[in-house]
Amino acid sequence: MSKRTVIITGANIGLGYECAKDFILNHNKEWNVILACRDKTKALQAISSLKEALQQKNNSSIRSDEINYDTLIQFIPLDLASMTSIRSFVDTIKEKLNNKLIAPLSALVCNAGVQFSTMQRTEDNFEATFGVNHLGHFLLTNLLLPLFDIENYNDNRIIIVSSDTHDPEEKTGLPTPVIKPAKEMAFPKQDETFNGFLKYSTSKLCNVLYTYELAKRIEQSLTYQGKITVNAFNPGLMMGTGLARDHPFYLQIIIWLVSLASPMIRYFFPKFMRNVSDSGNHLARLVYDEKLKGVTGKYFDGLTDKKSSIDSYDKEKQLNLWNESLELVGLNDKDIGL
Repeated sequence: MSKRTVIITGANIGLGYECAKDFILNHNKEWNVILACRDKTKALQAISSLKEALQQKNNSSIRSDEINYDTLIQFIPLDLASMTSIRSFVDTIKEKLNNKLIAPLSALVCNAGVQFSTMQRTEDNFEATFGVNHLGHFLLTNLLLPLFDIENYNDNRIIIVSSDTHDPEEKTGLPTPVIKPAKEMAFPKQDETFNGFLKYSTSKLCNVLYTYELAKRIEQSLTYQGKITVNAFNPGLMMGTGLARDHPFYLQIIIWLVSLASPMIRYFFPKFMRNVSDSGNHLARLVYDEKLKGVTGKYFDGLTDKKSSIDSYDKEKQLNLWNESLELVGLNDKDIGL
């Protein structure tokens, strides 16, 4: 097939970086990669590292002029804590597509995520965990929908990274998610005691609820039906993702000690802890694996299609989150053709 473009949010570190690396090393003839990141310096460092990895893999068997690195890997700034930045990012993608500066858009990986130990707000005053992990990707995905190459390609894919922390039956140690009206999650009451772990697990449930609602609406759409699939992904517990960067120092020390022991933990308890490289490969495969063509509205634990939490199948919760999120980000169904 001709070259396609995949956008990966938060691709400068951890899971997103490993996902991008899989595309760059193993599928660079079919895919170009856009790193959608907030930090320009870290994104450019990631691009340099990816280029070096590809050159080392080729072992000089391919001349440097045979690979156009400027189109293969690009950085476009995106701050999911800012609706202005998200809209600017989409405008940039649209302009580049119109001017044929990037290959047709065929995949979006909503990977970026945050977790905070204290109350944080986005530029738009949303509680930051909900604002970034759910609302940011909600706005980004819905604005990008009309830009997918549905006229020439019928296997476009959207992958939304969730977590097994959304499901209390998995007993991850994090609090059971609590879904409230979206406005209450975006603007918590001032007297509410902040629990960063609860905010995180709840935002991950929102990711799955959104996945199912979006997949359903696309399947019911005369415009997108059979041309775009949407699935959720659980990467498992991993070290080196950067999620703990806001936690207190003592907790970061504990996490660091766990990371030192992670190879042994993975050996004896492979289902408990995973290698970030393996999870990155699994995430990338959800985009390019031909066996998954047409598969939509599913929750993947690694590469295994499994049931998500009981709450995630609550159609009322799915619909309410959709409608209230539209209002919060200033969209309506007509804006995106759903």
